[in-house]
Amino acid sequence: ARLAIENEDLKKELQSLRPLSYENKALKQVLNVSIQEEGLKYKAAPVLASPYDGLHRFFLIEGGEKEGIIKDQAVVVEEGIVGRIEKVGKHLARVLLITDLNSRVPVMTPLSEQKAILAGNGSSLSTLVYVSDVNKLQIGETVVTSGLGGIFPSGFPVGVIESLDHGKVMVRPYVHFRN
Repeated sequence: ARLAIENEDLKKELQSLRPLSYENKALKQVLNVSIQEEGLKYKAAPVLASPYDGLHRFFLIEGGEKEGIIKDQAVVVEEGIVGRIEKVGKHLARVLLITDLNSRVPVMTPLSEQKAILAGNGSSLSTLVYVSDVNKLQIGETVVTSGLGGIFPSGFPVGVIESLDHGKVMVRPYVHFRN
């Protein structure tokens, strides 16, 4: 029991340190960005079901109002962001994945200093939209949360730019949703 508690504490610490590493890289390159990081609180919640209707991408987690889960909370795992809480019941919550057609996440690219919106498109990849200068982006460049919008703190890992095709920018999320 003691080892299980210690293991859970170490996982939480790892989740809080990994985003800070990305944030430090971003801040070194984008010196005029004001970042205010508040204390982050985590709650582990097992996935109960991942129904897929061919269009929407979401899953159900154990935990709801009774456990302090509220709408629009960020959902993260060790690799990066997963999505946000879309609906909350007494003991269950529905997580809208970042790959869902209805998902929009404010992001930035630390290397090329571009802000954009990560738009889910229903596939395993997502699209960057509203990029001010697509020509500055590079394949393999890291994408992190920008902190705008108030749901995801800045610097959380999102994914990597996989392709640039005639102004269409595709991002492969770090999170492997099938796992």
